[in-house]
Amino acid sequence: MGKRRGVHQGFYTITSPTSYLTGAVRGGFPPIGQHIRGEMGGYWYPPVKILKGFECSAGSAKVEEGALQGFRYGYTWVTHLFTLAGLTVKRHVSLKGNTLEVHYTSSDYRYPLTVRLYTSRVPSWNTDLKFELTLRSQGDTVHLNWRAGTMNITAHTHPLKGKLVSIGRGQLVYTGIGGVHIELEVSQPPPRVRRLEDEYSTCTSHPRIYGEVYSRAMRNLSSLARADTLGEYFSAGHPEFPWLFGVDTCYVVEQTRFTGFSRLRRGAALTSLLSNRDPRIGLIPHEVTHGGGVYNPGDLEETPFFVKLYLECAFDSGSLQLLEKAYKTCSTLLGFLERYDADGDLVAEGPGIVEREARERGAKIDVACYTALAYGAMAKAAKLLGDPECERWEKAWRTVTREINTGYWSVKTHTYRQLKLGGEYIDTGDWTYIIPFATGIAPPERGRDLSRLAKEPYSGRYGLYLNKNTETPKPSKGGGEPLSMPIGTGLLASSLFKYGYTDDGWRTVDKLISIYGTSGPGYLAEVAPNLGCHTQAWSYSAYASSLIEAALKPSYDGFTNTLIIDPPSEVKVNLWFRGLTFGNNHLDFNLDRTRCLIKVNAGRIKLRKSGGEECFELSEYGILELPVL
Repeated sequence: MGKRRGVHQGFYTITSPTSYLTGAVRGGFPPIGQHIRGEMGGYWYPPVKILKGFECSAGSAKVEEGALQGFRYGYTWVTHLFTLAGLTVKRHVSLKGNTLEVHYTSSDYRYPLTVRLYTSRVPSWNTDLKFELTLRSQGDTVHLNWRAGTMNITAHTHPLKGKLVSIGRGQLVYTGIGGVHIELEVSQPPPRVRRLEDEYSTCTSHPRIYGEVYSRAMRNLSSLARADTLGEYFSAGHPEFPWLFGVDTCYVVEQTRFTGFSRLRRGAALTSLLSNRDPRIGLIPHEVTHGGGVYNPGDLEETPFFVKLYLECAFDSGSLQLLEKAYKTCSTLLGFLERYDADGDLVAEGPGIVEREARERGAKIDVACYTALAYGAMAKAAKLLGDPECERWEKAWRTVTREINTGYWSVKTHTYRQLKLGGEYIDTGDWTYIIPFATGIAPPERGRDLSRLAKEPYSGRYGLYLNKNTETPKPSKGGGEPLSMPIGTGLLASSLFKYGYTDDGWRTVDKLISIYGTSGPGYLAEVAPNLGCHTQAWSYSAYASSLIEAALKPSYDGFTNTLIIDPPSEVKVNLWFRGLTFGNNHLDFNLDRTRCLIKVNAGRIKLRKSGGEECFELSEYGILELPVL
C-alpha cells in the first residue's frame, strides 16, 4: 500500500445500510463527536453503539501504537498496515450488511496475536433509552443482547481464525497464531409500525427500476411515519428511534405533498414541529430528542420553510377557517424571525441548513429563499382573507426575491453565492446554490446555468456534491470524490425537470438510484449521525418528487379545486402513478409516449393543461385522455 500525505491525521467512516464504523486514521478509537460527546466513534448499529473499538497486541507491544506504514479505505472497508520491532501486522475491517469483520494478519505466521473487542451500550444521540447488555458464551461463540424497554437487539460473534480466551469487564478477548479473524453479526426484529400499504402512492415504469425504487421509497417512508411522544413525522432513519429534525421534516412534507402522505401525515408532521418549539426562542426546532427535549432550538431556514408549508397545507384544504388560523400562527413566527434581522434587509442573519464553522455569522441563501417564499405565501393568504397587510407582505416578497436574483447572483461565475456577510456576497462552495432553482425563485432564463450544476465541479457520479469539488486531479482521473448530498441531488433533479432540462434531469435521477440502499458517499451523509443527519427520509422523498415533477409538473389550488399539469412533450420513460392526492381528490396517471391518461378514484376536480385555456371537470365516474404533444 502506498503512503499518503497526512496519513497520521484525521478520521474515517465506513458504512453499510444498517451500521457504520468511525475511527482515527492512526488506528485507534479516541473520544470524538459532539452530539454524544466523545462517543461518536466506534461501531454503531443505530440505535445502539455496539463496540467502543478494538485493538491488537503482539506479545507485550500494542499493534496500533506501532508505525503506520499504510492506510486505505473504501465506503465499506478500511485497511491499516502497522510495523513494530521487525514485525508487520495488517488490519482489515469491513462491513457487509449486518456483519462486521475484523481481520488481523501478521507477517510472521508463527507470531501470537491477542485481539480485544470493547463492548458498549451507549444509545444513539441524546435519547432517553437506557440499554442493558448481557453476554453469554457457547464454545467460541459469544451471544450479546442489548435491551431497553421493549427494544431488543441481539448479536453473536465468533472467530473465523483464532479462539476465544475470555469475556467480561466490557471485553471479548481472542488469541491466534499469525492472525485473528473475528466476525460479529447483529440482528434486530422488524420495527413495530402500523401497516400503511394503502395510504401512499405507488409507481411503475419502463424501465422498471424507476417504479420499483419509487414504491420501495414510499414503503420506507411509511415505516418512518410513526406516532410517539413527538407526534407523527418523517425524520429519523430508524423506525423505533424517534428524533425530530425540523428541516428534514419540512423537506419530506414538501416533497411528499402529492404522494398520498399529505392526506394522512402532512398536518400531523407540521403540528409536531410547531408544538416542539422552544417558547423562549419561538423558532421551529432543528433537533428534538426522543424524550422531547429541544437539543437545538432551530436554524433560521426552518421557520420560514415551515410558514410556507403550513400555509400551503391550508391552501390545499380550501378552508378559510383553517387558513385564518394558520395565518395568525405564521405571522407570530415571522415576528420571532425578524428579531434576527440585524441589518434590516428582511433576511435573518445566523445559522442556515449547512453546518459549518462560523455559521452564526451572516445571512444564508437558503434562509433568504425560504423567507421569500414565506412572505409570498403570507401575501396570498392575506389577500384571500381580506387582510390589509397583504401589500406589506407582497413588498417584502419582491424585495427579498430581487436581492436573491441580483445580490446573491454572481455574474462572473453564473451561480448563486451562499453567504451575505458585511454587505458582501461570498461563494462558500456549499450545495445550497441549488435552492433558488428548487424554490422557483431563479428566473427561467437561468435554466442553462442550472444545467451546469449537474456537471463538474458541482456534481459527480453520485449527484450534487456537499461542497463544490476543488480537488485536483478530478474524480474522473483517479482523484478522491467529495461527498454527495442526497437531498441536494433530489432538488437538482426536480429543478432540472421544472426548468425544462429533461435529459439532465433523468441523468440526475439515475444518480439518486445509484445510492439507494447502498453504502455510497450519499449514504454516508445519512447513516453517520455525527457527519450528517441520520435521515433516510429526505432521500426517499427527493427521489419521489423528482419523478412526479418529471411526469406532470403539478400545481394545485385548493380554493378553486383546480389542478394544472404540464406533461413533457417528449416522453422517454413511461410512468404510471397510482394514488396521488390533490386536496380530497385521489387520481391515477398513466403517462406514455403519446398520451396522458387520468383517472379520478375519489372526488371531483378541475384539471387544466399548463398554457391552455380549456378546463376539464373530472369525477370518479370518468377517465380523461390528454395528448402529450
